[in-house]
Amino acid sequence: MKNKLFKNSLSKLKRNYSRFLSLLVIIAVGTAFFTGINVSSPDINSSTDTWYDQNSFMDFKLASTMGFTNEDVEAIRNLEGTELVVPSYSMDYISDGRTIRVHALEININKPVLIKGRLPVREDECLADSRKYKVGDKIILEEGSSDILKQKSYEVTGTVDSVLYLFKDYGITSLGNGKIHSYIFIPKENFSSPYYTEIFI
Repeated sequence: MKNKLFKNSLSKLKRNYSRFLSLLVIIAVGTAFFTGINVSSPDINSSTDTWYDQNSFMDFKLASTMGFTNEDVEAIRNLEGTELVVPSYSMDYISDGRTIRVHALEININKPVLIKGRLPVREDECLADSRKYKVGDKIILEEGSSDILKQKSYEVTGTVDSVLYLFKDYGITSLGNGKIHSYIFIPKENFSSPYYTEIFI
Protein backbone atom coordinates (compact mmCIF):
# COMPACT_ATOMS: atom_id res chain seq x y z
CA MET A 1 0.00 0.00 0.00
CA LYS A 2 2.77 2.38 0.92
CA ASN A 3 4.64 1.46 -2.26
CA LYS A 4 1.60 2.30 -4.43
CA LEU A 5 1.11 5.61 -2.59
CA PHE A 6 4.75 6.53 -3.14
CA LYS A 7 4.57 5.63 -6.86
CA ASN A 8 1.35 7.62 -7.26
CA SER A 9 2.87 10.68 -5.55
CA LEU A 10 6.01 10.42 -7.65
CA SER A 11 3.92 10.17 -10.82
CA LYS A 12 1.95 13.31 -9.93
CA LEU A 13 5.16 15.11 -9.08
CA LYS A 14 6.64 14.32 -12.49
CA ARG A 15 3.50 15.54 -14.29
CA ASN A 16 3.42 18.82 -12.27
CA TYR A 17 7.11 19.39 -11.75
CA SER A 18 7.04 23.16 -12.45
CA ARG A 19 4.12 23.73 -10.07
CA PHE A 20 5.84 21.73 -7.33
CA LEU A 21 9.07 23.67 -7.82
CA SER A 22 7.20 27.01 -7.66
CA LEU A 23 5.50 26.06 -4.40
CA LEU A 24 8.82 24.88 -2.97
CA VAL A 25 10.48 28.21 -3.81
CA ILE A 26 7.57 30.22 -2.35
CA ILE A 27 7.70 28.25 0.90
CA ALA A 28 11.48 28.60 1.12
CA VAL A 29 11.37 32.38 0.52
CA GLY A 30 8.54 32.84 3.04
CA THR A 31 10.38 30.82 5.67
CA ALA A 32 13.62 32.72 5.09
CA PHE A 33 11.81 36.09 5.29
CA PHE A 34 10.00 35.15 8.50
CA THR A 35 13.21 33.85 10.07
CA GLY A 36 15.09 37.00 9.06
CA ILE A 37 12.51 39.25 10.71
CA ASN A 38 12.56 37.22 13.92
CA VAL A 39 16.36 37.26 14.07
CA SER A 40 16.83 40.95 13.17
CA SER A 41 14.13 42.38 15.45
CA PRO A 42 16.15 41.98 18.71
CA ASP A 43 19.21 43.49 17.00
CA ILE A 44 17.22 46.51 15.85
CA ASN A 45 15.77 47.02 19.33
CA SER A 46 19.21 46.66 20.90
CA SER A 47 20.77 49.17 18.46
CA THR A 48 17.97 51.68 19.11
CA ASP A 49 18.28 51.31 22.88
CA THR A 50 22.06 51.78 22.65
CA TRP A 51 21.61 54.95 20.55
CA TYR A 52 19.09 56.33 23.06
CA ASP A 53 21.32 55.53 26.04
CA GLN A 54 24.47 57.00 24.48
CA ASN A 55 22.70 60.30 23.85
CA SER A 56 20.66 60.42 27.06
CA PHE A 57 17.29 60.34 25.35
CA MET A 58 14.44 61.49 27.59
CA ASP A 59 11.89 59.07 29.01
CA PHE A 60 9.16 61.72 29.18
CA LYS A 61 8.52 65.18 27.78
CA LEU A 62 6.05 67.62 29.30
CA ALA A 63 4.89 70.50 27.10
CA SER A 64 2.68 73.48 27.86
CA THR A 65 1.43 76.46 25.86
CA MET A 66 1.15 78.37 29.16
CA GLY A 67 4.73 77.56 30.12
CA PHE A 68 6.35 76.03 33.20
CA THR A 69 7.75 77.91 36.19
CA ASN A 70 10.69 77.02 38.43
CA GLU A 71 8.14 75.92 41.02
CA ASP A 72 6.72 73.42 38.51
CA VAL A 73 10.20 72.08 37.85
CA GLU A 74 10.90 71.62 41.56
CA ALA A 75 7.56 69.85 42.07
CA ILE A 76 8.46 67.37 39.35
CA ARG A 77 11.96 66.87 40.78
CA ASN A 78 10.38 65.89 44.08
CA LEU A 79 8.33 63.11 42.51
CA GLU A 80 9.45 59.60 43.39
CA GLY A 81 11.47 57.88 40.67
CA THR A 82 12.67 60.97 38.80
CA GLU A 83 16.41 60.81 38.16
CA LEU A 84 16.90 63.91 36.01
CA VAL A 85 14.54 66.82 35.31
CA VAL A 86 15.64 69.40 32.72
CA PRO A 87 13.50 72.46 31.90
CA SER A 88 14.07 73.67 28.35
CA TYR A 89 12.76 75.65 25.39
CA SER A 90 11.77 75.06 21.78
CA MET A 91 10.00 77.34 19.33
CA ASP A 92 9.07 77.22 15.65
CA TYR A 93 10.23 79.93 13.24
CA ILE A 94 10.04 80.58 9.51
CA SER A 95 13.41 80.78 7.76
CA ASP A 96 13.69 81.18 4.00
CA GLY A 97 10.04 80.19 3.63
CA ARG A 98 10.39 76.96 5.62
CA THR A 99 9.66 76.11 9.23
CA ILE A 100 12.57 75.42 11.58
CA ARG A 101 12.24 74.15 15.13
CA VAL A 102 14.65 76.03 17.38
CA HIS A 103 15.81 74.06 20.44
CA ALA A 104 17.80 75.14 23.47
CA LEU A 105 21.09 73.24 23.48
CA GLU A 106 21.19 70.81 26.42
CA ILE A 107 24.30 68.94 27.56
CA ASN A 108 22.72 66.45 29.97
CA ILE A 109 19.78 65.13 27.98
CA ASN A 110 18.84 64.58 24.30
CA LYS A 111 22.44 65.25 23.33
CA PRO A 112 22.98 66.13 19.64
CA VAL A 113 25.70 64.13 17.88
CA LEU A 114 28.28 66.42 16.27
CA ILE A 115 28.98 65.38 12.66
CA LYS A 116 31.14 68.29 11.48
CA GLY A 117 32.42 71.55 12.97
CA ARG A 118 32.27 72.63 16.60
CA LEU A 119 29.86 73.60 19.36
CA PRO A 120 28.60 77.21 19.45
CA VAL A 121 30.43 79.56 21.81
CA ARG A 122 28.67 82.85 20.94
CA GLU A 123 25.00 83.78 21.11
CA ASP A 124 24.79 84.16 17.32
CA GLU A 125 26.09 80.63 16.61
CA CYS A 126 24.15 77.39 16.35
CA LEU A 127 24.22 73.68 15.61
CA ALA A 128 22.08 72.67 12.64
CA ASP A 129 20.53 69.63 11.00
CA SER A 130 23.26 67.74 9.10
CA ARG A 131 20.74 66.72 6.42
CA LYS A 132 19.85 70.31 5.50
CA TYR A 133 22.79 72.57 6.39
CA LYS A 134 26.57 72.80 6.27
CA VAL A 135 29.12 74.58 8.45
CA GLY A 136 29.24 78.29 7.63
CA ASP A 137 25.59 78.63 6.54
CA LYS A 138 23.63 81.65 7.75
CA ILE A 139 20.17 81.13 9.22
CA ILE A 140 17.85 84.10 9.66
CA LEU A 141 14.69 83.53 11.67
CA GLU A 142 11.74 85.56 10.45
CA GLU A 143 8.15 84.99 11.60
CA GLY A 144 7.84 82.84 14.73
CA SER A 145 5.27 81.23 16.98
CA SER A 146 6.62 83.46 19.77
CA ASP A 147 9.11 86.30 20.04
CA ILE A 148 11.34 85.19 22.93
CA LEU A 149 14.74 85.02 21.22
CA LYS A 150 17.50 87.56 21.78
CA GLN A 151 19.11 86.72 18.41
CA LYS A 152 17.38 86.14 15.07
CA SER A 153 20.47 85.55 12.89
CA TYR A 154 22.80 82.58 13.39
CA GLU A 155 25.89 81.10 11.82
CA VAL A 156 26.13 77.31 11.67
CA THR A 157 29.31 76.26 13.49
CA GLY A 158 28.50 72.56 13.51
CA THR A 159 26.14 70.06 11.90
CA VAL A 160 24.50 67.38 13.99
CA ASP A 161 22.22 64.38 14.09
CA SER A 162 19.67 64.44 16.87
CA VAL A 163 18.10 61.64 18.87
CA LEU A 164 14.90 63.74 18.73
CA TYR A 165 14.69 63.24 14.96
CA LEU A 166 15.25 59.64 13.92
CA PHE A 167 12.95 59.77 10.88
CA LYS A 168 12.68 61.96 7.79
CA ASP A 169 9.33 63.27 8.99
CA TYR A 170 10.22 65.87 11.64
CA GLY A 171 6.68 66.48 12.84
CA ILE A 172 3.98 69.11 12.45
CA THR A 173 3.71 72.81 13.26
CA SER A 174 1.17 75.62 13.15
CA LEU A 175 3.44 77.68 10.87
CA GLY A 176 4.00 77.62 7.11
CA ASN A 177 2.78 74.49 5.34
CA GLY A 178 2.31 72.65 8.62
CA LYS A 179 5.50 70.56 8.42
CA ILE A 180 8.82 71.03 10.19
CA HIS A 181 11.57 71.25 7.57
CA SER A 182 14.63 71.16 9.84
CA TYR A 183 15.94 72.04 13.28
CA ILE A 184 18.72 73.95 15.01
CA PHE A 185 20.17 74.09 18.52
CA ILE A 186 21.11 77.45 20.01
CA PRO A 187 22.61 78.45 23.40
CA LYS A 188 19.95 78.30 26.09
CA GLU A 189 20.75 81.86 27.16
CA ASN A 190 19.21 83.13 23.90
CA PHE A 191 15.69 82.41 25.20
CA SER A 192 14.46 85.44 27.14
CA SER A 193 11.20 83.99 28.46
CA PRO A 194 10.87 83.39 32.24
CA TYR A 195 8.67 80.39 31.43
CA TYR A 196 9.94 77.09 30.05
CA THR A 197 8.08 75.61 27.10
CA GLU A 198 8.95 71.98 27.94
CA ILE A 199 10.44 69.75 30.59
CA PHE A 200 12.48 66.61 29.87
CA ILE A 201 12.46 63.77 32.39
